[in-house]
Amino acid sequence: MILRKIKKIANENQYSFVLLLGSWIYSFLRGNKSLIAAQNVIIKNIKNIKSDGLLLIAVSYNGFTCKKDLTVLNIRGKLIVKGDYSIGRGCRIDVGPKGLIEIGKGGYVNSFTNFIISQKLKIGDGCAISWNCQFLDEDFHDIQYEAKKTN
Repeated sequence: MILRKIKKIANENQYSFVLLLGSWIYSFLRGNKSLIAAQNVIIKNIKNIKSDGLLLIAVSYNGFTCKKDLTVLNIRGKLIVKGDYSIGRGCRIDVGPKGLIEIGKGGYVNSFTNFIISQKLKIGDGCAISWNCQFLDEDFHDIQYEAKKTN
């Protein structure tokens, strides 16, 4: 069954079946049997990614990308995907040590979108996110002023 899915994905996206199969085997051996990543994908802490469906990373082609576009996932916290989902080429996802991204089933993140999450982000079912978006749950700035209250 998984071989048929991989073959279909390869045909639809003009990708090598052998490369996608190799990616799935690598992910399977690393403990994640539902992930397929294309070339030029860096995944740090793959063990922190859980998916109830097939998670495609940088596989889908939308006409604005090339296979050399680098996609980076640095998952120090958790990335939980509730069903089949696609993350586009050139995306950057950084989840902090206490962070969590929860993604519903049946949607996608298009190319060159960035996520920098230190606490929590929840994306619902069927959500389609355009290219070049940026999601942050923290502004990473500490503002100092004279009358500032401290806890």
